[in-house]
Amino acid sequence: MSAQRLFAVLFIYGCTAMAWAFLGGSVVQRSGEADQGLARQVAQLWGGHHEQFPPEVWVERPGEEIETVQEKDDEGNVTKG
Repeated sequence: MSAQRLFAVLFIYGCTAMAWAFLGGSVVQRSGEADQGLARQVAQLWGGHHEQFPPEVWVERPGEEIETVQEKDDEGNVTKG
């Protein structure tokens, strides 16, 4: 491959890369402008930013609790019985 051919390929590649960068930048800018305009219109119709939280589920399962009670007499001594 000669130097002229290599230079031509690199020149075409560089021009193509710049053209794609320019096209991509213009698309991003136009999309951003449209998004801002639509966001304002939606906010006018439905209000500002809304947050929706996921639902929470709680399940109470019946269970038995066994409590040991010790009876005490008037003096505070544990009675058996």
